[in-house]
Amino acid sequence: MILRYLIYNYLKYIAIFLFLFLITVWISQIIRLIEFGLNYESFYKVINLTVLALPSYIINVSHLIILFGAFFFSYKLNTSSEIIILRQYLGKNNLRNNLILTNIFMLLVIILNSEFFSQKLYNKYKQKEVELRSNFNIQIDGSKKELRLSDQFIIFFDEYDENKFINPVTIIYPENLIVKSKIAKVNYQNDKINLEFLDGTRVSSDSKEKSMTNFKNFNFYIENLVDKTVLPDKESYSVIELIHQKDQKLNSAGHNKIINYLLLIVLFTGIHRVILSLSNKNSKKFKNIKILIVYIIFVFTISSLSKYLLLAKINLVSFYCIGMALLALFKISIHKIYDLK
Repeated sequence: MILRYLIYNYLKYIAIFLFLFLITVWISQIIRLIEFGLNYESFYKVINLTVLALPSYIINVSHLIILFGAFFFSYKLNTSSEIIILRQYLGKNNLRNNLILTNIFMLLVIILNSEFFSQKLYNKYKQKEVELRSNFNIQIDGSKKELRLSDQFIIFFDEYDENKFINPVTIIYPENLIVKSKIAKVNYQNDKINLEFLDGTRVSSDSKEKSMTNFKNFNFYIENLVDKTVLPDKESYSVIELIHQKDQKLNSAGHNKIINYLLLIVLFTGIHRVILSLSNKNSKKFKNIKILIVYIIFVFTISSLSKYLLLAKINLVSFYCIGMALLALFKISIHKIYDLK
């Protein structure tokens, strides 16, 4: 019962920080796609679409999630003196073994997600993102009585009914055209938009043609020239696939991912010391700050090494030797800073 309470609360803090990190990433992805000029009808599609990308970000934020989850859980246990009771009744070894087993389970879940589950969802995300961005994202504002398509055209109108606009004045940017008519219609034909104007006048101020023409019927076609090719990136591959890629960027990402997995192993085999160590409030904060500084130095150095590896300024042997030395230093730092006396 006590062990269940310990593990439940530990996983609860991990889940809280995972949710906070992912919701931040989710909102940033939604904003990124909306900035491409998607209309409000596509907003719900964007929300559903970005959910598919979230599992691929877990591996990138998992280290901080584990650290912060352990910091806050340890703080709770120490401030309420629960850690003393737990250590007296269950013993340090029993607590340590159960936390390590829980961590091994979480490690397996993260690896399975990163190597299999997230890849399938991310590939669907990339495909749907390209489809969404390649659609004609026409935006209509009823209050301002205008219809626009990014840098293609804008229609000012008095009234509208579905795709029919009354007394419109249209500016077509690529052709430097101004069209004034009684009625305008917008029709979709495969990868084209047909702007159909009835009973009006067109004024051209293009460098090749300057004219004013009356017409009964005038059609203007806009083609969709967006590239629909889906280009896979590092989230689309497993670590084995990445290190066998000829593309240097993807290959470097694969080796960096291996170091990330090793860092997770170091954390999961040592984070129980953060949770089970006895400290007063100020001492705990100081210890947490020290280990965070060591972690930031590690991440910064590995990031720099990855860039050098990408630019072929260091070889793989040097990359892994420095990486393993840093991992050993990080492991030693956890043992030195958090004692289990």
